[in-house]
Amino acid sequence: MSFPFKNNVTMRSYLLIAALFMMASCSKKSANPQPPQPPPPIPPIALLSVTVNNKNLVTGTYDIDPVSVFRFSFSETVDKNSVQAAFSFTNKSGVVVPFNTSLENNDSIVSITATGGIDFLSRYSIGVTTSLKSKAGGVLRTASTLDFVTKIDSTDKHPRISDDALLDLIEQQTFKYFWDFGHPVSGMARERNTSGDVVTTGGTGFGVMAIVAAIDRNFITKADGLQ
Repeated sequence: MSFPFKNNVTMRSYLLIAALFMMASCSKKSANPQPPQPPPPIPPIALLSVTVNNKNLVTGTYDIDPVSVFRFSFSETVDKNSVQAAFSFTNKSGVVVPFNTSLENNDSIVSITATGGIDFLSRYSIGVTTSLKSKAGGVLRTASTLDFVTKIDSTDKHPRISDDALLDLIEQQTFKYFWDFGHPVSGMARERNTSGDVVTTGGTGFGVMAIVAAIDRNFITKADGLQ
């Protein structure tokens, strides 16, 4: 299609009208903006791992040092204000164990230590509930509780003695049972140290031999043994 233009002035007028029309069309479009998009959903927190002294902790783990650091690793940065109430630490009777918490690794790891330590050879439970929150407002997807048993205390409870001294002590204490707890009238050996007047013939035979050994070991004199 062609338009007859008498001169340049007429052409310029048409171009000006077209430009004004386009500007008006654009202004109408900008007056109707798109509706705002909803914010993206807040991701929940996932528990990635639980370690104790840098080793994985699972339910039923034994031989845990009473002085240990338990670390819960999460997928999101944790809201520190929700930490203390979200974690639990109890013994086998359900009594609460006092503990301290701290945050590590850009607040994605919660470290827990028992205040004053815990007992040897005892069962405990440690866990986290869904009340734990992230800084973004997400919550823990699944609660978790783990049971564990502490190790035995292998430190010496009594002074160490030699093998010979130990055998001497065992012999002396064995003799003392028959000597100290023998029946005051018959001298026979009691069934046990709470048996009263109930005595045992078989045990008395052991008692007689214990007296012979005690004389030989100079625990008593020969005259005392004979009497």
